[in-house]
Amino acid sequence: MINIRRISPVLTALAVLISAVCFSTVYALDTADNFQWEPVGPEGGCAYSFYQNPDNLSEIIMGMSGEPGTVFRSVNFGDSWENTGTTKGEVYKVAVDPIDSDIMYTLGGEGISKTTDGGLSWEWFNFAEDPGETQYFAREGMLIDYQNTDIIYAVGYYLTEFNNYRGTIFKSIDAGETWEAIFLGPVMDYATATAIAIDPDDHNTLYAGAFGMLGGGSVVKVLKTTDGWASWDDITGTVNINPDAILIDPVDPSQLYIPTGQLVFRSTNYGQSWSRAQNWNFSSVLTIDPNNPQNLYSAGVNLCGRSTNYGVNWELTYELTHGKPNQIGISGDGELIIGSYFGVFVSDDNGYNWEEAVSGLTATTINTMAVSPSNPDVIYTYTGGYSLKRTMDGGLSWEDIMGPEICHSFEAIKINPYDINTIYVIGGP
Repeated sequence: MINIRRISPVLTALAVLISAVCFSTVYALDTADNFQWEPVGPEGGCAYSFYQNPDNLSEIIMGMSGEPGTVFRSVNFGDSWENTGTTKGEVYKVAVDPIDSDIMYTLGGEGISKTTDGGLSWEWFNFAEDPGETQYFAREGMLIDYQNTDIIYAVGYYLTEFNNYRGTIFKSIDAGETWEAIFLGPVMDYATATAIAIDPDDHNTLYAGAFGMLGGGSVVKVLKTTDGWASWDDITGTVNINPDAILIDPVDPSQLYIPTGQLVFRSTNYGQSWSRAQNWNFSSVLTIDPNNPQNLYSAGVNLCGRSTNYGVNWELTYELTHGKPNQIGISGDGELIIGSYFGVFVSDDNGYNWEEAVSGLTATTINTMAVSPSNPDVIYTYTGGYSLKRTMDGGLSWEDIMGPEICHSFEAIKINPYDINTIYVIGGP
């Protein structure tokens, strides 16, 4: 039995002073081997976004958070991962050239990172003409035109000199080197474009979602262009919640879906009208089965659901315990994958059971750690959420340990020098 004791949050400031550490893995110094440092885990990390090869659904390019971010590749639907390179900035979204898979882009806030050699090297392009100008930000979405891969779109916002916002769509026609911006709506207290999608049959038809706050009220917009972004029509209709994404049926592009963080909206007529899905009020991310588009899978905070009739009705498949999901994908035959703030997880039974898929995924952000003074093979780390990770064998294997639920974060860990099963944590609500 492990005894975890919570110390009052008033000691948090002290904890920061004695444990100011944030890195991606634990390293051990081997004094018998020319003082070489070796990584010992734990594996995992915050998975913001991934790209799934439409021609081989088992191949996934995963973007992991950090400063800078890291990109990993799996060719076996998450059974194992290989580090393909470190980008120039954070990784909020990943896009891969549909013609040349060695060309990849990651969305990083103030610009994008680009590689043309499969991740061996990366270069950075800023959205603003002046590299020191940081009024333009994009974190919510990015896509590549499948007919002209020099054309890239990204969505985010423009921050005015008075600290107001305008939802913004960015477009590059030269593979990311320079960018244009188009503003969606007026200046607001807060605004951002949140989603973008391209029609699989007509590359000049795009859809975008936007959200804003003005005078204490919220403004939601769903927009459509049929001329490659020159002009946009308002097709918001009954959509009244922030669009987290826009998905288009790969077989029938008249079918559109918008997950909102609370529920799913659906259109059967290219966005002319919208209806709400029934029996499902926890949507955060959504995916369409490319082989059977009537099957949709959605996940929210601690929940996963499935629809077998184009999103009209939903059933709960499992109560997840892996935090807020950032993206969900499918390989067919009931295999699902989720990237979340707490790592990567896979299911082979339509979402009823899940397990970690982090072999080789060394992108964990470690906020604090402790090594037992009596046994250096015993290490505790805190990586986020409500859980700690512990190894008893010097990093060969790790296990999750639930901390006190009244703590949302831990700032320091101390191990009893006389009892490795008793630890003390400093944290706060």
